[in-house]
Amino acid sequence: MKSFKKGILKVLKYSLVIFLLLKIYFEAGNIIYDNQIDQKLLSEMNPQTDIESNTLDETNGNFHYYVSGKIDAPLLVFVHPAFADHRVFNSQVDFFSKNYRVITVDLIGHGMSQPKNSTVKIDRSADYMNNLMENEGYESAHFIGLSLGSLVIQQFKDLYPKKVSSLTVVGGYDIHKTNDQVNREQNKTKFGALLRAIFSMKAFRRHATSIATHSPKGELQFYAATSRYTRKSFRVMSGVTAILESQQGNVTPVPLLLMIGEHDVDIAKSLVHEWHKRNSETELIEVKDAGHCINLDQPEQFNKTLLNFLTNIEKDKLK
Repeated sequence: MKSFKKGILKVLKYSLVIFLLLKIYFEAGNIIYDNQIDQKLLSEMNPQTDIESNTLDETNGNFHYYVSGKIDAPLLVFVHPAFADHRVFNSQVDFFSKNYRVITVDLIGHGMSQPKNSTVKIDRSADYMNNLMENEGYESAHFIGLSLGSLVIQQFKDLYPKKVSSLTVVGGYDIHKTNDQVNREQNKTKFGALLRAIFSMKAFRRHATSIATHSPKGELQFYAATSRYTRKSFRVMSGVTAILESQQGNVTPVPLLLMIGEHDVDIAKSLVHEWHKRNSETELIEVKDAGHCINLDQPEQFNKTLLNFLTNIEKDKLK
């Protein structure tokens, strides 16, 4: 019995040492990383456009969104990737607000949109987005979704097809197809991400940033946009499964632009090319020198490509 207790104490002792070493390791990395941030460059990335911050007071939590641009112009709704918030679209706000009405959102569990109870998941975001459109007096919009955001806008199209003028999917995949490959690839990286989140959310944010971006400037902006993502935010992410399972094969056609970065992961590139092959009427653009978040790595190319897509849609309406 004594030897058993000694064994338990030894395990606890070594576990504590390992815990402390990992904590020190991650925190040291955070300090080094934060000291290398160019604060001047970061401040220059703030949007120059006047932005109105609005809140929908939903029963189960507040949903925050941000409005800019021309009143009564066509509406663009930008939806961000996991772990970040609306700030990843600062460059797009400045560019498109000149000729469009622009809305960026904080999805449930991200940015300022924190749920009031644990029953609210990310899949409720589509309903909240519908409410904000009604609040702003728009019957339809062009939706641009990045990664997780691309799944949300597809769900929105399934739920509210008449309110979608077009979809732009960036670094995403078709939710109407079985995507077991995505689950397998994500499972490979879950342990490392979870380990970082346990010891340091800053370390987790750095890890997410390294996966999401390819350029130093894009990395800086994505990392800044993750600052409000906390451990509590993870509880909403189980709603992604509901997004994938709730759709009923509703593939009502709308103009569709698919964008993928040259340096995005192989599985993402493979799935988007397969999607394009299934629907040759879609437009597929692969952007050089860009990772997962094309709009951060190559903002000028992203803005130009999206503008051409939207302009062509307007021209087709006039034919």
